[in-house]
Amino acid sequence: MMKMFQQKHFILRLASAVLVFQVSGQASGPAPSIGINAIEQREKRLLEREQALQEQLARHEKTIQELKSSLEKEKAESGQKMRLHEESWKKKLSELEKELKNKTEALESAKELQKTGFLGIYDKMEPKQAAKVLESADLNMATQIITQMKAQKAAEVLAKMNPERAKQITEAGLLGQKKKISQKVKEVTENSP
Repeated sequence: MMKMFQQKHFILRLASAVLVFQVSGQASGPAPSIGINAIEQREKRLLEREQALQEQLARHEKTIQELKSSLEKEKAESGQKMRLHEESWKKKLSELEKELKNKTEALESAKELQKTGFLGIYDKMEPKQAAKVLESADLNMATQIITQMKAQKAAEVLAKMNPERAKQITEAGLLGQKKKISQKVKEVTENSP
């Protein structure tokens, strides 16, 4: 910035010297001093204008810096608010997940109690009556009930069923047992060193 100012000042001085030379070559007497005064006044006005522009530029640069600072401050505050909201949402999500887990466990317990209750009912039924009801029941439910009965009672109930339905329940029960055994083997192998 200073170098540019010096270059402009040099050009103005050179222009005034050329003008003085031209004026002094054309006329004699007091005329050259009037030309020099006019040039000096013009040079002074140009310097004042340049100084005013530099002051204006400095004010604009200061304003820009203030705006940048303000923007960075707002950005930091916004980031902080976002982090707080994120933490709040994570906490709520964690609470909801915990609540869902608790409700799922309660539902599983209720299902188990219900199944145990049904098991007691089917255990007290005559094998022929139990077979009739379980033939029309959902395959998964019938399989769970049969697999949890005492072996003697389960055999009697299956013997009274339609052979195709008894086969389906037996296969589903064996498949379920196979899955449980595979899961236990997997758990043991994962936990062993």
